[in-house]
Amino acid sequence: MASKSPLRAVQPGEAPPVPVRPMSVTEAVETGTVRDQFVAMRTRIAKAIDDPNIRGADLAALTRRLHELGREVIQMDATRKGSDGDDVEDEAWDASAI
Repeated sequence: MASKSPLRAVQPGEAPPVPVRPMSVTEAVETGTVRDQFVAMRTRIAKAIDDPNIRGADLAALTRRLHELGREVIQMDATRKGSDGDDVEDEAWDASAI
């Protein structure tokens, strides 16, 4: 799955992009990245949680795993390199401002 580009307004005469179908877990494992796998598993787990007939024990375990996968994806996104492949520069930070 391609990385998402920043949001922008559609230019006059330009068609909006066609939404990309999310990968299944199998597709993510076979052709995607680890992030793609986590996103696909997160989506699959969310669908299972939405089932009104889910058992309480399953709901608890799946909710915990959904939370863990969400944190993993956020961490991966935060540590990714810049879109041009260069390392992202650190910004100046003043500890006295706390």
